[in-house]
Amino acid sequence: RLGIYLDEEAGVLDEREPFHLSGLEKYQLEQDLLRRALEKGSLQDFFPVIRASGQLPHGVPGELLYDQSRAGVEAFLRDLLVFTQGKILEPLEVDLRIGGFQLVGRLENIYAAGLLGFRYADVKPRDRLTLWIHHLVLNMTGAKGYPAKSRLIGKDLQCVYPAVSESEKILQSLLTVYWEGLGKPLHFFPGSSWIYAEALAKGKDEERALRAARKEWLGDDYRHGESEDPYLQICFRNNDPLDEEFENLSRGIFGPLVKCEEQT
Repeated sequence: RLGIYLDEEAGVLDEREPFHLSGLEKYQLEQDLLRRALEKGSLQDFFPVIRASGQLPHGVPGELLYDQSRAGVEAFLRDLLVFTQGKILEPLEVDLRIGGFQLVGRLENIYAAGLLGFRYADVKPRDRLTLWIHHLVLNMTGAKGYPAKSRLIGKDLQCVYPAVSESEKILQSLLTVYWEGLGKPLHFFPGSSWIYAEALAKGKDEERALRAARKEWLGDDYRHGESEDPYLQICFRNNDPLDEEFENLSRGIFGPLVKCEEQT
C-alpha cells in the first residue's frame, strides 16, 4: 500500500560447481516441468531444454535430479487428471456488488467436478485462502451450468470445499477486513492465524491455540518463525501482535474456511 519494497542483499558468487539445487531453485524447476506437462502432456523430450536453460547441475547429478523431479511431477499430474476429465468450462466473468464493494474478475480452471486450484508444493494457508475466496465467489454467482464445489490439490494433501450457503455474508466480511488493512497493518498472519483457527476447530482451548500460534510466529532452532519476515519486522518488531485483534481476525477469516474444508 505504501510502495515499500525491500531488496535482498546480493549474494557472493559461488566459484564451486553446484551439484544440487536450493529449495527455491528446485521449486522453480518443478513448476516449469508441471507447466510443460500440462501444456504438452509429456516430459519425455524436455530434458535438453531444461539442461540448456542452466537450471540443472552439470553431468550425471543434473540427470538424476531431473529424473527425480519428473517422476514427482508426473505422479502429481495423474492426481490432477482424475478431476480434469471432460471439457473445461468457459471462464466465469464476475461482476458482483457486495455491500459497498464491487468485485470484478474472472474465475478459471472450472470443470464439471468443480473449480480446481493446485500447486506442486505442500498446501500453505495462503493457498487455502486464495482458493476459498474463489470458491465463495463461485457460489455467490450461482451461475447456471457451473458447479458449486471446489478442490485444492497440493503435494501433501487435497482439500474439498462443498457449496456454501452464506457466501455473500462471508465475502463481505473478508472485503471489510481487506479494506481496513489498506489503512493500517492488521494483526493477521496467514501461518500463525491458520494454526490458531485450526487448533480451535480441533477442540483446543484459546490458551493452547494461542500457544501453538506463538510457536509458529517465533519459530525455533530448526525453522524460521513467521515474525522474521522483514516486512512484518518493520511493523511489529517492537510489540507482540498476537493479541485480541489477532485472535478475532484469525477466527473471522479462517474460521468459516476450517469449518467448510474437507481433507482427503
